[in-house]
Amino acid sequence: GDLLVSGDGDGRVRVWNSNSAQLHYTQHKHEAAITSVTSAVGGDARDLAASCGADAKVHVWEVRSNLSLFFLSTHTATVWRSVFAPRGAVQLATCSADHSARVWETRSGRPTCILKGHQAGVVGVAWSPDGSRNIATCSWDRTARVWNGLTGKCLHVLSAHHDWVTAVAYSGDGTALATCSNDCTVRVWSPLSGKQVLVLQDHTSDVNMIVFNNSLLASASRDCTVRV
Repeated sequence: GDLLVSGDGDGRVRVWNSNSAQLHYTQHKHEAAITSVTSAVGGDARDLAASCGADAKVHVWEVRSNLSLFFLSTHTATVWRSVFAPRGAVQLATCSADHSARVWETRSGRPTCILKGHQAGVVGVAWSPDGSRNIATCSWDRTARVWNGLTGKCLHVLSAHHDWVTAVAYSGDGTALATCSNDCTVRVWSPLSGKQVLVLQDHTSDVNMIVFNNSLLASASRDCTVRV
């Protein structure tokens, strides 16, 4: 679209016109630093956005109208990430330093599921794009997990990393799941079986970000490189 959402350390969210680079509006809904923002086109054609904060809250609103919909406030520590479900954005998943991830309905703000099992902060969360409603999370406990996002049942624990797992991402068709870590590696797994299928070891420092583009996987590291 033509709007860009950004978050700041002062607790403010700013929405910009991406064509003119002009500020569209500013929000100040959080009481601490913004940790991430995400957006999606909702199932009822609303443009939705969510901001996460170090105040343990998530704010969900309509981007174009700046209409506040609800606050999600049952996390008890910093909320690191949120991501809207594919195919209509009818659900939102969040993850937190309180060792949990949570699933919410975006029309009502009602919590539907709590994903508990990690032994440290959960710093990444991703929906499977295959329509299964499965969710992957990653944590400072050196593991990633695959969950049933409807029941909260843990399906697989992915435990080959030797340091914090910093991000998790599904391939576009949902047949592969990638994780990256401060152990300098990227690992690819089968989300169906939970088995590791590939280890990429070319980085020389912490790997902080991964993203799939069709069959390609890109990773970014503190070694100042991006690898594909």
